[in-house]
Amino acid sequence: QFARQLSAQDANVEMLFATDSFNRVKNVPRGRSLRTELRQFEKMRKEPWLQGLYQKASVEKKNDFFTTKQGIFLIGPSWQQEGEYTLWWQRTKTEEFKIVGLLFTPQVYGFSASWLERISNEITKDVTAWYKAWEQADIDKYIAFYTDTAIQQGRRGAKAIKAQKEQLWSRIKPTSISFTGLRIMQDKKGIKVDMTQNYADSTGKSDRGIKILFMTFNGEHWQIFEEDWKPLQN
Repeated sequence: QFARQLSAQDANVEMLFATDSFNRVKNVPRGRSLRTELRQFEKMRKEPWLQGLYQKASVEKKNDFFTTKQGIFLIGPSWQQEGEYTLWWQRTKTEEFKIVGLLFTPQVYGFSASWLERISNEITKDVTAWYKAWEQADIDKYIAFYTDTAIQQGRRGAKAIKAQKEQLWSRIKPTSISFTGLRIMQDKKGIKVDMTQNYADSTGKSDRGIKILFMTFNGEHWQIFEEDWKPLQN
């Protein structure tokens, strides 16, 4: 319940805590204050989006409380957090179990690889829709796949990219665009996508090269924040 509510940005996660006895139970390690923990959860909740992966919690009974341990991986717009949450639960006077202690220990579980596998289909779908909009010279659909501050081979910002494409497509339109060998990987900049691009336009010009995209999730779909292209020698 804790991991699910946390990753779902559910404000009810705060209701899981025992406000009167948090950090005050004998034999329960004292961690950060409840105010500090709740402030951190509130910060997460206000993020534009949040995704999470988590293990099934292990449970152990000791004295008059239960201890749960659970590996959790949280991904926000510009950060990731992976580690183990240890929670101490105690039964209240109303017969509910509430959290009376919490410790977070950074730890690598390999969740990032699982997350990358989970989002690969979403990214492939968005990349396909992006190049179809490009192939059809549909400027509104095309530019929707770029962040406002995107960089495209020297052009900075979606407005500059849009203006250049509108001018170009008024004279020369793409006729065929295809990609092969699409790869999705994590990079220090974000999600990196590369593939072999085959391009042809209405003047008869054609070329082949490596397209490189850096993408970010906006809560609904994946957008390009940096784009580059390198020609392949025939």
